Amino acid sequence: MNEAKARLRKEMIAMRDALPVGAQDRFAQAVVEKLAALPQYRAARSVLATMSIGSEWSTRAFLDRAHADGKAIMLPRITDVKPKRLQLHRVGDLATDLRPGVWDIPEPDPARCPEAAISDVEFALVPALAIDSEGYRLGYGAGYFDRTLAAAVPRPLAIAVGFELSRMPTIHPQPHDVPMDFVVTEAGVHRVGTDGLVRVSDPREALGLAEDLLRRRAEAVVRRDAPTARVDDRPVAGPGSRSDGDA
Repeated sequence: MNEAKARLRKEMIAMRDALPVGAQDRFAQAVVEKLAALPQYRAARSVLATMSIGSEWSTRAFLDRAHADGKAIMLPRITDVKPKRLQLHRVGDLATDLRPGVWDIPEPDPARCPEAAISDVEFALVPALAIDSEGYRLGYGAGYFDRTLAAAVPRPLAIAVGFELSRMPTIHPQPHDVPMDFVVTEAGVHRVGTDGLVRVSDPREALGLAEDLLRRRAEAVVRRDAPTARVDDRPVAGPGSRSDGDA
């Protein structure tokens, strides 16, 4: 499976590299407009994204828009200490607060950018080489974003952005892979559900779906943290009270 995914990564990068001149700029303009039109984006006080490299679509346009809209910008940095992980930082100035990181990807300078937690993020834009019909994304293989999202309680809204040509039936997800909540391509916004990727034509529909998703995640956290007497999640009886099972 690892070899198959490695081949798929090479194929997707080659397809992206072969796009005609100007295609990346047109794509970035199209998806930024779609992202900015989402009510979830407008309501978010903070956004997470990455700085792009190579033939990736330029996220700078999105970050500039988010900054202009008054949102806190969170960018990741790969830590030096093993086991390596993503450390998020709040970036105030994209022109002066970044430095070359792993693979020369611009990342926050920890001397200038305060640390942030995934719980500080309300709108997460996640990189993807490929996206399948269940919302699973193919990354570069290190698993940094999957581990970061899986550890978030509750998990923020996660949106993958990719080219239409990067869509496929399945990437053969593994148990540690985290599915996205929405997928945005140049063709539009898609929700992720049991029936696959479905185009969302009305932003209000996306808002309702996102609100319901986040509400259920918050409720799941409350249920998980509440003290329980039985595995069926019924609450523990308080002092001096009787449980339903008492005679």
